[in-house]
Amino acid sequence: MLISCNFGTANFSNSSCSITIRYREDKYCNALPLATALKSQDAHLKLSRLDRNNASRVQLAGNGAIDTAVFDAPEGSILLVDYRYSCSAIGLNKILQVRLRIREGAPLNKLKMTLPSDINAVYQYAYIDGRFDILSADEIKTQKLLRPTEFNENLISQEKWGNLISNEQIETGYKQVVRDNFVEIKNNNGYKVAMPARRARILKLKGDKK
Repeated sequence: MLISCNFGTANFSNSSCSITIRYREDKYCNALPLATALKSQDAHLKLSRLDRNNASRVQLAGNGAIDTAVFDAPEGSILLVDYRYSCSAIGLNKILQVRLRIREGAPLNKLKMTLPSDINAVYQYAYIDGRFDILSADEIKTQKLLRPTEFNENLISQEKWGNLISNEQIETGYKQVVRDNFVEIKNNNGYKVAMPARRARILKLKGDKK
C-alpha cells in the first residue's frame, strides 16, 4: 500500500514541533526510524516515487527540515508516529502518539498534524496519506500489536488531539473483524509472530501427531 509521510522538525522563536515516524514491518522486530527504514534492505520496503536519498527535504527558514517520503508498505505493517508541539507564548507543551496499521481494506485517510505558525513558515501542516487504521490502546493490547513500551495510553487517545491533529476520511473502507484472541508463537525461522489462538492450537495438534 502506498503511504505518503511528512516528518522532521520545525523550530521558530516562540514555537517548535517535531514529528518522528518509526516503521515496523513485523510487530516483534525492532522498530526503525522511517528515514533509516527507507534506506535499509532489511526493511523490505518497496520505494516508489522518491527523490534522491529516498526522501525529499525542505529546509526551513528557522531551524529544522521537513522530509517527504512515499513508499509501498507491506500489508499489516505499523507506523509509530510521535508528535511534539510546544509554544512558549501560551505555555503549551503537548506530546501525542499515533499508531497506524497499514491495511488494504482500511479507509483512505489524510492525517493532518499542525506545524508552528510563523512569518517564515513554509508549511502549516504535515500529513500522512494512505489506507490505514488509527489504532486505539484497546486494539493494540487486545491484538498484541506492540510492546507495552511502544505506546502510552495517556498519549495515544484521539481525545487528546485537540486542534493539533485531525483526520479526514477521503474514502470509506471495511472494518477488520477479529474473531479470536492472539497468541505468540515461534515460526519456522525462530521469530515470534502473532497468530489467532485457534489456528495456533490446530498447528500444535498437527505437530503433536508427527
